[in-house]
Amino acid sequence: MKKLIILSALLAICAVSSTTIAGGSIPASSRSREAISRVKPQIKKDFAGKKLKFGAPVYTRIFKEEKELEIWISRNKRFTLFRKYPICTYGFGSLGPKTRQGDEQAPEGFYYVKPDKLNPVSNFHLSFNLG
Repeated sequence: MKKLIILSALLAICAVSSTTIAGGSIPASSRSREAISRVKPQIKKDFAGKKLKFGAPVYTRIFKEEKELEIWISRNKRFTLFRKYPICTYGFGSLGPKTRQGDEQAPEGFYYVKPDKLNPVSNFHLSFNLG
């Protein structure tokens, strides 16, 4: 649970830090602001330790069968692996593509997530909208 909250905050921080690059308005809540203030100092330190620029573009890669999520950060016009996280579940369906709304499958593919798609008032963890 703690890793998932840190990951959610990391994704929110990365999105917030890259607003000047991507443009757009970032929705916020007291919960998202608290998560960012709690996690941001360590994330910045970890970025510096790997010579990554805080605010650089982020690439997230998820392997459903392996139940693994990777966070890659842009550096020198290439992406560098920052961290890997285990995923406990990816939906209530089975492995395979999402074919319709309500099929309980997790989406697959490439998505550009703009800052305004962050959902700081999710009923569960901080999230973003792919649809």
